[in-house]
Amino acid sequence: MPDFIASALQTPEESLQEQQNPARGRNTPAQSSQRTPVGPTEKLIKRCSTRQESPLYSVSIKEMFDIVKSAHISTGHGGRDRMLKELQKKYANIQTKAVELFKSLCQECQKKQKRPMTKGVVVRPILIKKFSSRGQVDLIDMQSMPSGSNKKWIMVYQDLLMKFCLLRALTSRRAAEVAFHLLDIFLLFGAPVILQSDNDLSSLSKSLQN
Repeated sequence: MPDFIASALQTPEESLQEQQNPARGRNTPAQSSQRTPVGPTEKLIKRCSTRQESPLYSVSIKEMFDIVKSAHISTGHGGRDRMLKELQKKYANIQTKAVELFKSLCQECQKKQKRPMTKGVVVRPILIKKFSSRGQVDLIDMQSMPSGSNKKWIMVYQDLLMKFCLLRALTSRRAAEVAFHLLDIFLLFGAPVILQSDNDLSSLSKSLQN
């Protein structure tokens, strides 16, 4: 068992010994606690200094998980301090390490934790003032969705000022076929000053020039 778990899960006798005042010397478990019958079983409780004090029970290792879980849920998945305040009303030997260990492994609490925000790339929009000053052409691969025809690609042309799109169905992504349909669009709306694309336009530019 790892050391941090072993230190969190202590027996009632070990925990009560640690809670005694060092200046008065260490007392034995028999001096600092007493056994009291609770129903069919006996519970080890911390010895009360006055009769008005409520009894504080010592928890065994087998019972500790269920008790800490119950306190965590009853406090609305509260933090360490809220759980300890709730547990210290009835129990004498539940350590802070055990509470922190349980809370660190709670799935609901992990979901509520704020994730560090990652700064992404700031995308600046392209400002356009004139029609047909900049256009964009891209190809969409539709080979995975055959329609029964030989059309396997979709060419998308957009004027970036008007956001007006034109679509053309293509049989392939050959530069000659793309240039043929682009020329038809340019004859209708005019050729843009700048033609951009997310695809490689090196072969397309040669076809347009020819």
